[in-house]
Amino acid sequence: MRKVYYILFILLGIIPATFLLIMILISGIFGAALSGKISYLIQMFLGISGYLGLISLLRGLKKKYYKLNLILLGLGFLGFNMFLFFDEEMTNLSRRILSGKGSLEQLSQYVFPNIVILTFVVIISIKMYNEKNEK
Repeated sequence: MRKVYYILFILLGIIPATFLLIMILISGIFGAALSGKISYLIQMFLGISGYLGLISLLRGLKKKYYKLNLILLGLGFLGFNMFLFFDEEMTNLSRRILSGKGSLEQLSQYVFPNIVILTFVVIISIKMYNEKNEK
């Protein structure tokens, strides 16, 4: 039963993150092509990294993948926040969500992936710290 909760929690992050990944890919490709800014490509790379980090959590928290998961999730969190707060099209939406005027759907779409990512960053960090102290 514990594994079911684990997978459901990860899916709460992956499902809205899939939509965000599509948005980041479209924004990255067209934004870089039309404006020539490399920041769009960086956001796209970081978003893909975060999505891969969420997907890699489905295989479970295995000791040999702690560092990889931590790096991918951290890059994804950074990329998501770059996309949400520094992308010209997304800043108005992020202001509306943060002020509480956004819908519940928008809030869940942008907050759930971050909650899942931050939860697993903390869990993995604690596990790595405990293993380091045991040696």
